[in-house]
Amino acid sequence: MLGKGALIYVIGFGIVLATIGRTLNQYALDSIDNVVSYHDQAESHTMAITGANVGMSKVYQDSTWFGTYGQPIKDASGAQTGNVKISRFVVASDTSGTTSKLQAISAFCPWYAISANDTIRDTVEVTLRTGVLMPYSTMAWMTNDEGNVWWMSQDTVFGRVHSNSALNMDGTPTFYGRVTTAASMNPMPGKTSGGHTNKGVFKGGYETGVPAIPLPQDLSALTDYAQNPLKYPGYKGNWYGNKDLWVTLDPGSTSVDGDGKALVWQTSSGGSASGKPDTVQLGNSQWVLATSGTVHVQGTLDGKLTLVAGGSGADIKIENDVKYQQNPFVNIKPDNPVDGYTGNDFLGLVANDDIIVRDNSANDNGCTIMGALLAVNGSFTAENYDHGSPRNDLTVVGSITQNTRGAVGTFSGGVVQTGYAKQYYYDTRFDNPSNTPPGFPGFNLGMVISDWWESYPQPKSFW
Repeated sequence: MLGKGALIYVIGFGIVLATIGRTLNQYALDSIDNVVSYHDQAESHTMAITGANVGMSKVYQDSTWFGTYGQPIKDASGAQTGNVKISRFVVASDTSGTTSKLQAISAFCPWYAISANDTIRDTVEVTLRTGVLMPYSTMAWMTNDEGNVWWMSQDTVFGRVHSNSALNMDGTPTFYGRVTTAASMNPMPGKTSGGHTNKGVFKGGYETGVPAIPLPQDLSALTDYAQNPLKYPGYKGNWYGNKDLWVTLDPGSTSVDGDGKALVWQTSSGGSASGKPDTVQLGNSQWVLATSGTVHVQGTLDGKLTLVAGGSGADIKIENDVKYQQNPFVNIKPDNPVDGYTGNDFLGLVANDDIIVRDNSANDNGCTIMGALLAVNGSFTAENYDHGSPRNDLTVVGSITQNTRGAVGTFSGGVVQTGYAKQYYYDTRFDNPSNTPPGFPGFNLGMVISDWWESYPQPKSFW
């Protein structure tokens, strides 16, 4: 009995171990199949993404292109892969108005395929939009021409920086946002040239040789808000012809929001404010006040307002501090520059020529400007910046866009000799393009991706 029982135990254990071994072997085979299947699906997915990128490249090169484009895939030896169907992707484009839609479908044929049913398909759809305007206020700093002005160790900028010309760098200027230039940097980061060493700190990265961003050709689209405000729901405006304007911003009661007004004196060219002003009740509307003459401005804003000096050679002149009733930056710290940007007051200052900080007693001990500044054909500069004694800090909270970079002071050994020391803060509310002064001009982004969709199943039809 013992011998028969032992034999039965041995046979039983053998059957159990064989079953376990077979199961483990099957698990091993299944794991290999899973790895191969994942690889093949990833290959198909990558092919579809490749097709989408090829399609976008064709659309960027020719925005009128539509139709289909296919490309077979070859292995490393140059031979076409697949023994049932050639692996390939097909991308199709359809354009309607300002929207282009790309659909890329892959057909990956694995090595083990024995029928068309083994082909693995994947789909990527991309929606591209044209005619998207981005306000210039989304740039902390932008110039068409930097001239011979240098970024130096004392300079710190929060927000995006762009120039259509070379950026001159010396020492360790610090940039918290992305820095781009349509040209190059002089010298490039980490390099020395002409006695200047670029040790700049680019916390948001940098890129050279990007497409130029053009400034507006004219301000007619903006002044139309003032001339024909009924065309624009939610807007109000006044057009003052060729008069010079002296504007004092009055916030009304500091405890009440939405009761601000602008006091406007009209004069002939070169005149000074006198008599009774026009009172513009700003309320909660979006206001544009425009003239073809010069605009002088000072005061505290409660509301949303853009001032425009739109004529040839017309300037905006800062006569004293220009501030918001609701201070947009509270508890701003060097190591946390985006903390505290709040408020619903927005000011745009747009000049066809220069925006000038006046050399007067009100600005002798510093000047603060809150708003988005745009000098289309001129510069943002300080009057007599190279004369007299230092005038403390020039503080800007907002954004600065100018054709040619203007000077606001002179320096020697990192010390201000004349004019102002710069304290420029980007108003991060402007990161949202909808948070912009009324009618503030923008630039065309060209063609941008508005939607990207990926899915494994192939749609029933291309379109």
